[in-house]
Amino acid sequence: MIREAQEAIREISGDFHKRTVTTSAFFFALLMEQIGQCARKYIHEGREAEGMPEDIMDIIVACLCYLNWLDSDAEKAFDSALEKHRKDIELLVHAR
Repeated sequence: MIREAQEAIREISGDFHKRTVTTSAFFFALLMEQIGQCARKYIHEGREAEGMPEDIMDIIVACLCYLNWLDSDAEKAFDSALEKHRKDIELLVHAR
């Protein structure tokens, strides 16, 4: 599923980003802007803020754009991150 999402995003913006983005700073700025939008909505409207799910997905889309620009496999990265998350949660559960 992640591989298909990454490919769909690559088809939409992959060539554009390869031609126009020269450093990772672009993606960091994009991610910070998207995260800031979510934070402002949450602060002012709470977790039920209108459009919050789409705003969160905007962050994920930006991450997939970044991975495409890096020529990285999102599915492989996701699997690795998921395993790291599983281990972190297990440590927290056992620490209680």
